[in-house]
Amino acid sequence: MRVTLENRIAGLMKPFGLLVSRGSITHETFRQRVLDKLRDANLDGVNLIGPILPMLDMHGDMWRQIDSYDKEVDKMAHMDPVCRRLMTVPHVGPVTALTYVTAIDDPSRFKDADDIGAYFGLTPRVFQSGESHQSGKISKRDDSMVRLALVRPATVMLVSTKTWTPLKAWGVRLARRVGFNKAKIAVARKLAVLLHKLWVSGEVYRPKKIKEPPALLKVPWCSRFPVFYQETVSAGTKGCGDVRVTYWAQIEPVVTYWQPLPF
Repeated sequence: MRVTLENRIAGLMKPFGLLVSRGSITHETFRQRVLDKLRDANLDGVNLIGPILPMLDMHGDMWRQIDSYDKEVDKMAHMDPVCRRLMTVPHVGPVTALTYVTAIDDPSRFKDADDIGAYFGLTPRVFQSGESHQSGKISKRDDSMVRLALVRPATVMLVSTKTWTPLKAWGVRLARRVGFNKAKIAVARKLAVLLHKLWVSGEVYRPKKIKEPPALLKVPWCSRFPVFYQETVSAGTKGCGDVRVTYWAQIEPVVTYWQPLPF
């Protein structure tokens, strides 16, 4: 709702040539940017303060209410010992931990931790008839909120973080073979199993340390597979030299390359 309101304010100002930059900013920054644009427009004879100002006040009230809820959720998660253990896993925050614990309720319901993925609809459908055996898309059974809460940290783990863990390395290797969308679902499924095992064992997450991959690598010629790196190379021939790469941007490059895994 907050983002929708920001889009509405920016959409009302855009026809008059007033472009407001948005993103991960606070309400005060957004409000100041809008007021600056409205002040400049008023000098040019365009008066939009009347319709825009009430929406800015509503945006501020909404921002403060959301911030209050965020603090309450964070407090609830840190008061629960199970949630505190689950949040030792990278990118598992208060919302994911609380959502997961609330949905599972009693971890002893699952004799095998691998059943967690099927319970949350993160396993593919299977179609069998005689000698035919085909796997389809994920079943999407049970609570979609829990599924979303697991897919989000899995996506951040693969896309944003530069810290290498065994789970991230496994996901990167899988994305190389089957594609990013399938890989993030598989990482979310493994994440659900990992959280269950931590819950049952009473331990915290202690990942094995993996060295960061080298920044330099040879770039092979390949135009068949998608790439998840920020830097691309335009090569006129099928061979090119060393280039420095960064991490994970889904783009269509002229030359596709893969960063070697640290094992």
